[in-house]
Amino acid sequence: MLRVAQQLNQIGAVDKSWELFKKHPGVEVGNAALCLLLADCHRQRGDGRAELAALKSASEADPARAFTVMQIVWCAQRLNDRAEVNGALNRLRNGFPEKFEELVRDRPWMRRLV
Repeated sequence: MLRVAQQLNQIGAVDKSWELFKKHPGVEVGNAALCLLLADCHRQRGDGRAELAALKSASEADPARAFTVMQIVWCAQRLNDRAEVNGALNRLRNGFPEKFEELVRDRPWMRRLV
C-alpha cells in the first residue's frame, strides 16, 4: 500500500490515495511513512487538524525523524495552535538542538515561544 499511495500522491491523485486510506482504516498506525502520506492527503484536502494528528502519529512511529517535528511546528502554526507549536519546538530543542537552532535562526519569534 505504501508504494501505491506514494505514487498516487506524487502524480497528484490525492483523492485516490485518500480512498485507499478509507478502504484500509488504521493501516498507517505505527508506520511513519504511511502516517506522513496520510498527513499529506489531509493537508491537500484542507483538513489541518487531521493533518496535525497524522504528523504526530508519524513522529510517534519514528521519533528519530527531526523533519517530522518541524512539520508539526509548521502545521500547528497554520492552525494558530500555540500549545502544539510550543510543544513541538520544545521537542525539537531538546531532541534535535541543531535543527532547532537552524529553524529559529531567522525566526526570533519562534525562540521566544519556548
